[in-house]
Amino acid sequence: MKNAIVIGANGFIGSELVKELNNNGYFVYALTHKNEYSVNNNVKNIECPMNDVENVVGLPSTVDYLFDASWIGTSGVSRGDLDLQLKNVKWRSKVIRLCKRLNCRYIGFGSMMELESIQSTFFDESRPQIESIYSHSKYMAHAVSKAMAVDLDVDYVWGKITNSYGPGEHSARLINMVIRKVITNEVPIFSSGSQYYDFIYISDLVKAFRLMAEKGKSFTDYTLSSGSPKKLRAYLEEMNNLIAPDMNFIFKESSDCSKNIDVSSYSANKIITDTGFTSSVSFSEGIMKTYTWIQNNFN
Repeated sequence: MKNAIVIGANGFIGSELVKELNNNGYFVYALTHKNEYSVNNNVKNIECPMNDVENVVGLPSTVDYLFDASWIGTSGVSRGDLDLQLKNVKWRSKVIRLCKRLNCRYIGFGSMMELESIQSTFFDESRPQIESIYSHSKYMAHAVSKAMAVDLDVDYVWGKITNSYGPGEHSARLINMVIRKVITNEVPIFSSGSQYYDFIYISDLVKAFRLMAEKGKSFTDYTLSSGSPKKLRAYLEEMNNLIAPDMNFIFKESSDCSKNIDVSSYSANKIITDTGFTSSVSFSEGIMKTYTWIQNNFN
């Protein structure tokens, strides 16, 4: 039986990843900031203080993979909290040291926000919002962790998540926000939605992470996407037709002058070629599953 560490195992992605690993024959050490993960015969919960993760006790001497799924401040005003976001960057350096100690492969959880960090800021007349500190911190976390992995000779793979969604998420991110507005009969209002997006369902995402860990090439960055990017407005209009056919979502022209991420950046070709990953849940199927879950757990 292979073993793996999942840091942030009580989060949306982390908890689903634990299930994916268990279902594929792994014993999982679930590291959380508090001892609050529900365990089974193939999961051991270990409380992990954020300021001393490299010295955490209760782990075996060697581990196959470490999945670094922990991040604090992913939505709302926390995205603009500089001190909080810099803690996330520093956290990566501590986790790389833990990987060195355990002689295991590091699996980093990045974001397309890394590209947005560059394209929304570093051109003339750009006016980034304070929430872009979150995007910059994602970029920094990638750069810092990769440099440290090279320095400490730690095997390293990085996955950039496009946009994940699915049952079990409680954040205020886009898909959840739209569904909750529909349930409360509030018409969602958006900008023009002209930028490209790619939404990947949670079960596909955690499968991609597992395959990336098992088969991904060392020091390679993979885009974890459905492989079917399209304009955001097209996604939102599909949601409109699926979950609120009697409601008309509102789209307004935006004065935002930031540069959009090129559609080619959402390509899943690399992870498909290197690992055999395929996305199996369509956007419409995933939205209906998510909508049903939120309806049954709305508060």
